[in-house]
Amino acid sequence: DMTGYVLGTITAPQGSYRHIFDAPSLRDYEWLRLEIEAVFPADATTWITVRVRAANTVLELSTTPWSETFGPYPPQAFPVDLTDANIIGTRMEIEIILHTQTTGASPIVKTIVAVAKPEGQAP
Repeated sequence: DMTGYVLGTITAPQGSYRHIFDAPSLRDYEWLRLEIEAVFPADATTWITVRVRAANTVLELSTTPWSETFGPYPPQAFPVDLTDANIIGTRMEIEIILHTQTTGASPIVKTIVAVAKPEGQAP
């Protein structure tokens, strides 16, 4: 039918994954980087983009604007460097968007590690 045709030939399929990381204590943390291990299928055009936001409560997260989009990965290499984005709070939400231009192929995210330090402390 027409819906299947449009989805398979005109739109660029994508999916997303969101996760909230909690800081180890209730003080503000500066989120430094995301270490992501991902697999990109050979002979396929796939990539990942990432955006983040931080706040001190889950409720505040829902109204905090997202950062700029990081990526695409590849061609950029991991980790995702957050140091210039000034991501500070006791919680950080990430959104990873998986993109493909190849039917039946998508990137696979295996692990995500968020690295942070207490705000004002040396890394």
